[in-house]
Amino acid sequence: MKVHPTIAIVVAALTAIAIATKFWAGGEALKYGGPTQMLSDPHGHVYIQIQNQLLEHNAEGEFVRRHDLGELGVDPLVGAAAFFSNGDILLRRGEDRRSRWNRIAAYQRRGNTSDLEPESPGAGLARCNLQTRQCTAFADPPVDFKSTIGVTIDTRNDEVYISDTTRHTLRKYTANGIELGEPMGGFKFPNQLLFHDEQLLVADTNHHQIRVVEPRTGLFGKTLRSIDVVPADAQRVGLRWPSHFARIGDNWWVNNMNTHMQDGGVYLFNDDWQYQRRIPLPEHADPISILPFASGALISDWYNDRVYRVSEMGSLLKDFASPGLEAVLAESREKRTFYRALSWMGFVLLAAVFIGLITKAILSPAPKNVRAPADGAARGECFSAELVWFEPDPEVVRSIRRSLKFGGAALLTLVALTVYGVASFGSAQVAAEIAALVAGLILVFAVIYWITRSTLGTAIGFEGGDVILQNHNGVKSRHPTSAVMYNETAIATPDMAVLLGKRNMRLYDKATVAEQILPRLRDAEFIPQVKMQRLLFGLQRPQGTVFLLVIAGLAAVAATYLIR
Repeated sequence: MKVHPTIAIVVAALTAIAIATKFWAGGEALKYGGPTQMLSDPHGHVYIQIQNQLLEHNAEGEFVRRHDLGELGVDPLVGAAAFFSNGDILLRRGEDRRSRWNRIAAYQRRGNTSDLEPESPGAGLARCNLQTRQCTAFADPPVDFKSTIGVTIDTRNDEVYISDTTRHTLRKYTANGIELGEPMGGFKFPNQLLFHDEQLLVADTNHHQIRVVEPRTGLFGKTLRSIDVVPADAQRVGLRWPSHFARIGDNWWVNNMNTHMQDGGVYLFNDDWQYQRRIPLPEHADPISILPFASGALISDWYNDRVYRVSEMGSLLKDFASPGLEAVLAESREKRTFYRALSWMGFVLLAAVFIGLITKAILSPAPKNVRAPADGAARGECFSAELVWFEPDPEVVRSIRRSLKFGGAALLTLVALTVYGVASFGSAQVAAEIAALVAGLILVFAVIYWITRSTLGTAIGFEGGDVILQNHNGVKSRHPTSAVMYNETAIATPDMAVLLGKRNMRLYDKATVAEQILPRLRDAEFIPQVKMQRLLFGLQRPQGTVFLLVIAGLAAVAATYLIR
């Protein structure tokens, strides 16, 4: 099947856009999950993290204030956070510079080999005041773990304990960021830390246990006890990775996750770590963090946008809720809905391209063989001086016009599906942003139509020593052959150009071009493709204009990437 180069490029571009849109938008949607970590300050206030927001509630659960961590230079929050005795918070500032390869390495359980030096000024661990929005570097020189960490602070002396998760070590610092002793190894993806009875407890995730260690500087990190917290009930359903735990009343609650660190289950153990039962959370719950609250606990659920309130005995109560929490969750749901819709639109676009190609393949005639030049055929030495015209191959013209019709039908289908999708999602913001995307696709189609319309309906004439070009509007340009420039893709006079097509797909019949048109241009100037593109741009031909705009766009993107 013959395919015009423009159509082939459009199909390839739309396919790439569809696939890129689906995966990019799907990834963006994952950024807008629900509640993750929860922590409390020395005054008993409860803080719930949702993306880059900390939602402060008092000890009774009443909403106090919303803290945008972006105002502290956090973009986004990577790792845990904890409060000092005076109410300052320790957290990581700066952008998330982890590459896709970093994430793949972590997924493959490989250790982090990057250094602790911040990659940009102001990045790294910082001590911040949530009220004044003032921050100071936690250490001098600053440190930046650039990955997941667990943090707990002994508010009696403000000594800081950090589980350096992807480096498989524990670290201890003074309140001013001076490291006390050497990092303690022997762990495997340690996560949450917790003080209890003068001992430090660590979720040693990939060793499938809670490890009790010595917190005192001289003996820091010495293992006092290792506790298996993966009962048979958890083993049976593949929940073997403890990531978070809490002391609730006289019992221990442990969140064991699956191998993808999600969809976990909360398991209850008594004071001596004897397994009792699993906390009955709703089906498809995705618990993340556990925090003591009132006489029971709060459990955050990232996937379902909920904070469960559970009694000390493990019974589900009414969900924890507040106006501030619901406002942020509503914003998060709207963003997530938008990106999911965008991902869905990528799939629809890919389906439309596929359906268009299948339809074209069914309706297109079989390609005809191109006649080879006969021996002794004229090569241009004895052409008649009478006027002769050459027009585009009628079959190619029909094929291009069919392709445009199918492309237009596919676009109309996409618009109709978009209207349906927007109506289904029911969000004004989502509707506006998806409409902008579809408008962009319509613009791309309009550009393609503009290029194609200016290509069809042309003609090339020869009379005596002159070349006559006719554009799609019927306007003619006549010049001596010596004033004409050409190559295998186009013929141009000082004021007009006619495209012949690409090497693999001629607009004009291939044999006609080789035997009748090019030989008549023996006195014209043959020019390279780059010069022809510049000439097309100068003549305001769509092909030259679009080509240079694409090159300029790619150069701008490359420059932006290099500057970053």
